[in-house]
Amino acid sequence: MKTKLFFVCFMCILWKPTFSINEQEVGIPIKYISGFEIDLDSNGEYDTIVLIERSDGQELIVLMKKENKYIAHILAKGLRNELLATRWGNKEIIKSISGTEYCINGPYIMLKHPEGPAVIYFWDERIFQEVWISK
Repeated sequence: MKTKLFFVCFMCILWKPTFSINEQEVGIPIKYISGFEIDLDSNGEYDTIVLIERSDGQELIVLMKKENKYIAHILAKGLRNELLATRWGNKEIIKSISGTEYCINGPYIMLKHPEGPAVIYFWDERIFQEVWISK
């Protein structure tokens, strides 16, 4: 009896399954980092902002709510170690790294890198504008 039990245990250790699990079949986990709900386009409905960690870096996604539907905007991909924040500009003048000035009157998104410039995104009635700024 001990010999049969030993043989079965030994075979279980050596046995390799004949199937393989493909990452495409089961998926690769993502990590939620941060997110906010804020009305970015002033239509009276909260939009959703999420910063996630994927296998190829961080990704900033905005889900704009329009007429009970969401429209996805991928604002940035392949980021590393970014910090997400939202701000409210009250006719705030923002100066880009290139020297262009923007007057922001409403909400905007800010991605800050701990050791470098920041980038802001704001909705200008039809698309998101991306502006690189120094902190």
